[in-house]
Amino acid sequence: MKRPVSRGLAVPRQLPPAYSLAIAAFVILLDYAVGPRIEFPGLFIVPVVYAAWYGGLRWALPLSLLPFAHVTIVMAAPGAADVYEAVISAVVRVLVLAAVAWWITSVAQAQRALTNELALLEGLLPICAYCKKIRDDAGDWQVLEKYIQERSTATFTHGVCEACLKQQLG
Repeated sequence: MKRPVSRGLAVPRQLPPAYSLAIAAFVILLDYAVGPRIEFPGLFIVPVVYAAWYGGLRWALPLSLLPFAHVTIVMAAPGAADVYEAVISAVVRVLVLAAVAWWITSVAQAQRALTNELALLEGLLPICAYCKKIRDDAGDWQVLEKYIQERSTATFTHGVCEACLKQQLG
């Protein structure tokens, strides 16, 4: 099925999910810069949400492991006595981030489906007053059934109404 063409609808530009890797690198560098004692666990959510929205779970779930980067920072610090506490904290954060990634992905998919449906249902259709063909975006005239089938999941069956049956038979 062809992707619906929007008439006048501002469809958001699809950003590359790889940008989430740059955001993740920035968060890790910031976490490293402030040291092992100060944590910004809320920052880990930014690349995960970005990846979930634009790339889905295959991008977001690996990034939900970012809290383990803080464990590495804690272990590398001199006098790493809080490693056990950092690991437990990281596991909890990974589970929360994975749940957020799943939720954001489902919301993004629903939003895209609604945007596509709106694009299908929006706008004026240039239709011939005589033969009922519809002019597409390329300027070609298509039969009504073909035009609708290419842009929706609708299928057609054909029959004859009573008025046309009387007119044709007699």
